[in-house]
Amino acid sequence: MAPSNPQASSEDLVIEIVRDRARFDELEAAWNYLFRRAAQTHQVFQSFNWLWHWCNHYLDPGLKLSIVAGWRNGRLVMVWPLVMRGRLFRRIAWMGEPVSQYGDVLLEDGPMRDEDLACGFEAVRTFGADLLHLRKVRMESHAAHALNLFGASFAARDAAPYLQLSSAATFADYERRYPSRLRSSRRRYARRLQAEGFVTFEHQSPGASASALAVQAIRHKKAWVHKHAVIAPALMDPRFEHFFADVSAESSRPVDLRVVAVRSAGQVTGVEISLVHKGHLFGHVIAHDPAFERKGVGSVLAEYAIRSAHEPGFEVYDLLAPADAHKAEWADGSVAVVDFVDALTFVGRVHASLWVRGLRPYAKRRIDHAPVWMGRLVERLTGWGEPQADAVAPPDQPSKVSAAV
Repeated sequence: MAPSNPQASSEDLVIEIVRDRARFDELEAAWNYLFRRAAQTHQVFQSFNWLWHWCNHYLDPGLKLSIVAGWRNGRLVMVWPLVMRGRLFRRIAWMGEPVSQYGDVLLEDGPMRDEDLACGFEAVRTFGADLLHLRKVRMESHAAHALNLFGASFAARDAAPYLQLSSAATFADYERRYPSRLRSSRRRYARRLQAEGFVTFEHQSPGASASALAVQAIRHKKAWVHKHAVIAPALMDPRFEHFFADVSAESSRPVDLRVVAVRSAGQVTGVEISLVHKGHLFGHVIAHDPAFERKGVGSVLAEYAIRSAHEPGFEVYDLLAPADAHKAEWADGSVAVVDFVDALTFVGRVHASLWVRGLRPYAKRRIDHAPVWMGRLVERLTGWGEPQADAVAPPDQPSKVSAAV
């Protein structure tokens, strides 16, 4: 499909800037073809279908699509999936925020790789934005290579823990890497949960049951946030729940994912939502009922999620950023994840200096360690209040029961 509004070229590369939803939808076949032949393992969040669902929920008047599409000989060979936020102060960000991680550039590799990236980056600089702020970029990605090459700087650093499941032939062998005290404590948690009622585990592919469990997961997270008075505006936005309900359901534009759950006496006590891509599993949402928190349901769910990832032969179970302590307890290693910033105007330089590198990290630390009273005050001011009642999986949808304690 030829570009509708070619803007620039480098050699035989033609750059198109996609600014409206209709044109994005027209790119579906070409985007999918590029994704199938060129997507790297971690680029699961750059699939057309994932971003199509994101557009359905998050594309609003405050956002403007600003996708850089690179064409060569009539074939799509590069995509920078970007948006521009704001009107008075304009910031370039990844499509997919806040439900995506690992922002990156889809790129057909070849001898013109750096030249293509340079052409794409120069197109981004012509958007008229004040600031380029691209978050959660893996250091081995095309985006990191381009941003380092063309002078963008680090705004924040984090890490994404992962489990190298392929390092052991069986889960029993893999589990031996953990200290005996941890394995013992997990068995104790399983017995404690069993005391509440017969415990079962299940996994669901996209469909009605998976969608209902996804809603349950988000509502468990909201309940946990409310209980601990954590400030989490992205989670409390109703669009977050609606997005995961839709992306977990059967769809004309399906996303490859799995949903696993723990039930105690039939009640859903924990849910994990993972994305699947090229033999890797990306643990995106893991949540448990706060009423079962002291019974170790989070640990029981995590162990089952890992076991059920090892058995079908997934090579890596990626836990995504941030590198929280509870993830490090399970992980074999981590990869560096960076936020990049590039000021494009004087206003952008002031904002980058005062906010992105200065007040924002400080504010985030304060929010992460905010006292309960502050969280309760934010709840009242924002109207978050008590979370909704839990969703219940439809009784007529059969569960795939994988194990029982």
